[in-house]
Amino acid sequence: MKINCCYKCEAPKRHIGCHDTCEEYLAEKSKLEEYKELERAERQKRDTWHFIPKRIVRRNIREV
Repeated sequence: MKINCCYKCEAPKRHIGCHDTCEEYLAEKSKLEEYKELERAERQKRDTWHFIPKRIVRRNIREV
């Protein structure tokens, strides 16, 4: 996912510091931040298995 509203944006709409005031940019930036947060949460759930001691995982597998 990318921010695409700045592509082919020209003056006078595009100016120094326009990311502070551009409504399109701010909307896309907030969507991107939400997407990144969801990705971080999913990655953290998925990578949690790497931190569980192997003896606990082996014991639980044998019980099944």
